[in-house]
Amino acid sequence: MKCNILIMILSLVILQSCQPEPIINFTEALQGCLTSEDITLINKATAQFEKKLNDTYGIENSNKNYISYLEDFSKMNLNPKFMIDSNSKSILDDLKASGTFGKVWISISELSTYKERNTESMIIEFEPKETTTNINIPLVDYICINPTGDFRKCIVLNNTIHNSLKDVIDIQIKGPSLSYALTSISVANSISVKALDNNLNKVVIAMIFYYELIHLTNQNL
Repeated sequence: MKCNILIMILSLVILQSCQPEPIINFTEALQGCLTSEDITLINKATAQFEKKLNDTYGIENSNKNYISYLEDFSKMNLNPKFMIDSNSKSILDDLKASGTFGKVWISISELSTYKERNTESMIIEFEPKETTTNINIPLVDYICINPTGDFRKCIVLNNTIHNSLKDVIDIQIKGPSLSYALTSISVANSISVKALDNNLNKVVIAMIFYYELIHLTNQNL
C-alpha cells in the first residue's frame, strides 16, 4: 500500500515537471488593431525577450527583470551574448519576411526623408560619405519605431501604455540620434514594477530596447 502511494506521488511530481510553461499573451491588447500574423510574431518576439531576461536575472519577478535590464542597458553593462542570439535573430528574420517589421520599424535614413517632408527641423545625415580610400566599410542600418506604422498607431490608440514609453517613441521620431542609454534609464526611473503587469508595456520595451539592437548588432554578421 505504501509502495503504491509512493508511486502515485512520484508520478504526480514527474507529470508536473513535464508540464509546458504557460504561454503568455503579451499582445492581447493589439487584437483588432494588427493582423493575427503580426500579433503572433510580436508575441513570440516578446516571449523570447522575457525568456532571455529570466535566464539572466532569474524568474522570481519577471516584471522587475525589465527594469533591471533597462538599468544595465543604460550603463552598457550587458553581456554581448544577450544581443548576439540566434533565436532572437531568427524571430527578427521572421518579422522581416512577414512584413510585420515595416509595421513596427523604419530605417532612420527613411525617417529623415519623412521629417524633411513634414517639418522644417534639421535633418541628420545617415547616408555614407564617399571616400577616396579602398576600405570597405559596411553600411549600418539604424532603425526606430515607424511613425506611420500600424504598431505605433495601435500604441497611440491604447491609453494604458506608460507615458515614459510613449515619450521614447516620440523622441525617437523627432531626434533619432538620441542615446539609447539616456532613454532606457529614463524609462527605468519612471516605470514601476506594477506598471509592467500591463503586458503591452513589455512589448514596447522589447521592440525598442531589444530588437532594435538585435537588428543593429546582427545585420553584418
